[in-house]
Amino acid sequence: MTLLLSCGAMEQLFRSLSCLLLLSGPRVFCVVVWIPFTIGMVVIGTLYMNRCATDPKIPIYLMVAGSVFLFGVALLLIHKACQKLIFVLEVFLCIFSVCWFALGSIWVFTIYNDASKDCHYILFNFAFGALLFQYILLAFILSFFCVCSSCLSFMVSVCTTRNPRYIGILLDIVHVAELHLQ
Repeated sequence: MTLLLSCGAMEQLFRSLSCLLLLSGPRVFCVVVWIPFTIGMVVIGTLYMNRCATDPKIPIYLMVAGSVFLFGVALLLIHKACQKLIFVLEVFLCIFSVCWFALGSIWVFTIYNDASKDCHYILFNFAFGALLFQYILLAFILSFFCVCSSCLSFMVSVCTTRNPRYIGILLDIVHVAELHLQ
């Protein structure tokens, strides 16, 4: 055996990991991290609404971003009820979130040196930390998808050259993941 794992063992490993990561990982992350984080954005933005004279848009950014993220989570929960309407709302929400994220980055990072003068430190530091957290999360997600696509590409090339029946198994895994994500 020239490979450390046979195609059968790689298939079983991939199936287990894909089900674990695709099905439970995002849900656990959403409940444990994302929902409290977005509630914190709304609360901090509301509590310190008029406490940043340097740039009064920062508390508004936190309140709107947190509300939009919470609305996105609510859409995920009711997704199966009306899929077409939810799809349109999700596309709009995604475009709005990207634009709002860019605006928030501009508003917060441009006053980085002046924030201590007229902006409440909790408000500014939370907004700054929230943006950094989102940048780190974005980098992690992009890295994860790059690694997964590389591994999948490698597995497909190795398994299909050794035994073409594994194409069907890999397609079954993708189909099961798609069904569970809907």
